Amino acid sequence: MAAFIVPTLTSTLWTFGFILMINQRLSSDNLEEKENLQKVFSTSPDASSITRLEDDLFMDINLGFSAISGYSRSEIIGKSSMDFSWWQDPGDRDLFVSELDSRGFCENREFVFRRKDGSQFVGMTSARTISMSGIPHVMTVIRDITGRKRAEEALRESEETYRSILKASPDDITITDLEGRILMVSPAANAMFGYEQGEEGGLRIHDFIVPEDVDRAQVNIQRMYEGGHPGPNEYLGLRRDGSVFDIEVNSGFIRGLNGRPIKMVFMVRDISERKQAEAERSRLEAQTHQLQKAESLGRMAGAIAHHFNNKLQSVMANLELLGGLPKAMDPTRYLTMAKQATEGAAAVSRLMLVYLGQASDKRDPQYLSKVFQEVTPRIAGTLRGTTTLEADWPSSGPVVNANADQIQQVLTNLVDNAREALGDAGGCIRMGLGTCPAAEVPSAHRFPIDWQPQAVNHACLQVEDGGSGIAEADLEKLFDPFYSTKFSGRGLGLPVVLGIVQAHGGCIVVDSKLGRGSVFRVYLPISTEPVPSPAEPGMPALEPLQGGSVLLVDDDEFLLSATGAMIEMLGFTVLTAQDGVEAVEVFQRNRADIRLVVTDLTMPRMDGWETLTALRQFDPNLPVILSSGYDKAQIMAQPHAERPQGFLGKPYTLQQLREVLAIAQDPGGRF
Repeated sequence: MAAFIVPTLTSTLWTFGFILMINQRLSSDNLEEKENLQKVFSTSPDASSITRLEDDLFMDINLGFSAISGYSRSEIIGKSSMDFSWWQDPGDRDLFVSELDSRGFCENREFVFRRKDGSQFVGMTSARTISMSGIPHVMTVIRDITGRKRAEEALRESEETYRSILKASPDDITITDLEGRILMVSPAANAMFGYEQGEEGGLRIHDFIVPEDVDRAQVNIQRMYEGGHPGPNEYLGLRRDGSVFDIEVNSGFIRGLNGRPIKMVFMVRDISERKQAEAERSRLEAQTHQLQKAESLGRMAGAIAHHFNNKLQSVMANLELLGGLPKAMDPTRYLTMAKQATEGAAAVSRLMLVYLGQASDKRDPQYLSKVFQEVTPRIAGTLRGTTTLEADWPSSGPVVNANADQIQQVLTNLVDNAREALGDAGGCIRMGLGTCPAAEVPSAHRFPIDWQPQAVNHACLQVEDGGSGIAEADLEKLFDPFYSTKFSGRGLGLPVVLGIVQAHGGCIVVDSKLGRGSVFRVYLPISTEPVPSPAEPGMPALEPLQGGSVLLVDDDEFLLSATGAMIEMLGFTVLTAQDGVEAVEVFQRNRADIRLVVTDLTMPRMDGWETLTALRQFDPNLPVILSSGYDKAQIMAQPHAERPQGFLGKPYTLQQLREVLAIAQDPGGRF
């Protein structure tokens, strides 16, 4: 308000002084002084006029009068103000004349006048009666204050709006100086922090947050000075009674006419309930995730038990039959079926490792189109009835760093899934291959959800069916082991696809609607490495086994017996130990006889790696073979100084055992 009051007082003093000066000097007989006064009168920016008191006729006006009113001098001189509707309200003229009659002057009165063009303006009016040649006249000065009045009105409206906002805001609005001292707070601020109105005076903004947050708040304010983002920032608020609560603060500057900050404003919101709701939501999401995980694990455990029990039942049934066979009957048939059942159980184990991402076979740059072209005829041969296959493979497809067998397994499993979706009605399964920038890979229904691209461009394998489609609620469970919308215990087809794709640094996007079919898109990072030339086929000749003693280490008594018998069949003498500690003792007693060691990886007291290291302390050149049901590549990737000569992945055949024993006997055969 001072910005308006000071100019007004200055104007009043100047105007009133101007009129007095004119009044005094008009009585002077000095011609030069009269001319000088006439110049002052004419050049004043305000509307100045001299009228005869008895009839209100205009005797003289200055240029300011013409500029403000829009009338020329010839249109005004000799006329009364009533002749051209100068006064917007005639009652204002009567009030003006009455005040002059009673007091002899009028000072700083606001009246509304009408310009020539009909527009109105507010004039700050001062006048005094003067005598010219003995005749009473009125000297009047009018300053156009329309703009100022509008500004004052806008300021009043702004202040009223501001006060209304402060009162109505549910959030704390606090204004401080640049040092952070409180200047003004909203009523909500007092209620939020527990202060009575006026008690916040003298406090600083930092008094309302816990001490451990003060430095961070100061850094954020400094960042605001430097043009950084002012919020929102979260702190622990500190109430008057010492209790704390979560607050969210947005801040900014109030700037002066020169654009420089003169105050700071802070908007503070109590987010305690929101934080509690977020924590509760996180707890419920975690609980839901655990329930879903338990459901998935339960389904997986039941399905694995189902698969293994089927295979074991086949093994047990064939072994039972062998026990009751007549001596003249050939047992080969039953032995073969028992072996096939065990191989089936081993296949389930391998698929589980693939799903878990623990099968990392060797990968090479491959022409993806060629990989799919090779497997397409075999896939087409599995289709029956009215189901057909359409393939659109480019002649020279993108290069990916992949294991060809696993990538072919991906396509095979996706086609199997599409065939089941079509059902007995059949239909067409369409396969295609293209490329796609990583930035254009869709995010909706993408698996795994935390996938990050490893290359700028990706190959895109697409398998499309016109089947029944997948419900939205089932999309998130598609890749759970043994989950199916068809029937219980479906298997590991899609989970294995996800495991392989994830191991190759790719992702899968599913687009499906009920009744409209499904599209599975597999994205794999494109490699810039050259594709190697095909190697010449050939099998290296195995060295003949040299015999001697083999130390067999395993904590499973049945495996010790069965594996020991297999080793003896290959011409070796077998010494056994049930863990690494016992193995060291047996080796020390029979060091001169033992040619090599076959040890299990997972054992109590001392595992396979520890056993290998301990035995090498006695004989640095001792050949050792590790055996495990875990994936070979992952086991061999572990950072151990001592390395084995061979690896046996359980379950293994007699031929596989023979091959590894032959390699281990080679002095240069260490991994």
